[in-house]
Amino acid sequence: MNPPTSNGTAEKPAVRRALMITYVFPPLGWVGVHRTLKYCRYLPEHHWTTTVVTARPKRNTFLDQKLLAQVPADVPIYRTWDFDPAHIEAKLAEWKLKRMRAKVSEEVATTSKVSTKTVKEGGPRKGIVGSIVRFIKEVCKHSPDSHIFWVPFAFVASAWAMLVSRIDVIYTTSPPHSTHVAGLLLAKIFRKPLVVDFRDPWNVIGSTGVPYQSLPFLMRLAAWTKRKLLHTAARVITVSPGERAEMLREYPELDPAKVVVINNGFDSSDSPPAEPATAPAGDKLTILHAGTIYPGIGGELFDALAEIVNTQPEIAQHLRVDLIGDVDWEYMRPIAGLEAAGVLKSHGLVPHAQALAMMKRSDVLLLLLGGKLFRSSHLPSKAYEYVAAGKPILGVVPEGDLTQILRDSGLGMVVQPNAPEKLAAKLAELVESHRRGELLAQPVAGYKDRFERRTLAAKLAATFDAVLAESARRG
Repeated sequence: MNPPTSNGTAEKPAVRRALMITYVFPPLGWVGVHRTLKYCRYLPEHHWTTTVVTARPKRNTFLDQKLLAQVPADVPIYRTWDFDPAHIEAKLAEWKLKRMRAKVSEEVATTSKVSTKTVKEGGPRKGIVGSIVRFIKEVCKHSPDSHIFWVPFAFVASAWAMLVSRIDVIYTTSPPHSTHVAGLLLAKIFRKPLVVDFRDPWNVIGSTGVPYQSLPFLMRLAAWTKRKLLHTAARVITVSPGERAEMLREYPELDPAKVVVINNGFDSSDSPPAEPATAPAGDKLTILHAGTIYPGIGGELFDALAEIVNTQPEIAQHLRVDLIGDVDWEYMRPIAGLEAAGVLKSHGLVPHAQALAMMKRSDVLLLLLGGKLFRSSHLPSKAYEYVAAGKPILGVVPEGDLTQILRDSGLGMVVQPNAPEKLAAKLAELVESHRRGELLAQPVAGYKDRFERRTLAAKLAATFDAVLAESARRG
């Protein structure tokens, strides 16, 4: 309770300001923007305002202007220049992708069977020239990432923001993990508490996750930088209990109270309006996967679908799988074949509102975390929007934090990864359940409320309050 003033009214709490340094921010339409966007939107309810420092969107980048409209009008946004060497490489990859698509289209047109053979990139250039090219690429892309060249721009813009307005806490969020370097320097110079947020783990030498195998001196530099960062930060935020446990095992000297979990979540105000009841049983079962399908994690889905198309055509004619988001080009051939067979459609990137509407219209929502890229501690942000949609969720995921959420929500069905034959059987079972009108979701009442963005913003505000109080006690 706030203390009364001399005239008997409650004194209003002081409004504090956090400097939020994030490489991704609206109007970018990427998944990483939502966390910081919603903090900017809901922190003022807890007497915290924000100033944002971010990179200017690159030309031809996917934008979602509706997300930008959600940023409060009184939030100062400093958009800086950026140089990203990986962007040049990506442009070359786009050119190769167009050529490969044409080749795959010709192959698909000449066969009636769906191929699950993936597309592989050519090997690296050999010889002295190849070694020089690889060295330059490693330095530019893994120091600790290609966005290290944004750090000077972010630092200058942030320093200016701190000079022209009172900043109480510095907050940095990654990936890219080089973002934290700017925050580390600012915290040292301006003597402000630093809160670092890991939306994904930063794997270095000694981490539970395997780090990218770069040049030895770059790997040692990344490990030293991360340790320095964690020892400097007033709080370290992870997005899952498993990732918090991994960090404390990696750095046992850290005070456990310093490492906190703030999950990703959903914003109920983003939900599309209610639609009429779904189509009657007998129509196609519609399954939706939202988000990027990375190399090595989607093969079993395409293998399972190919098996159904090639051996169970009566099931295939009642099945439709929609993909929204980027899909790694190694899956180009099976996707082309499955699209030609009429059981799959890849929509590419779509605005967030459209993605949510497609979730609501789908019968089953799909999660893919096979392969070796993700650990059992990984919690993809789309899982929370799936839970909010209230539809059955099929998870091809290892046992861990995610399977716990799937079961606790009352919505989850789990198929262990690397078993395409079991996934094919599960898909056939779901098709039959849908045709009989027996595919029903039974969400646990009130479970999803803990993942509301408003609730999560309150947790971050409490974290800011705590570090500010500790800083004041230290003087």
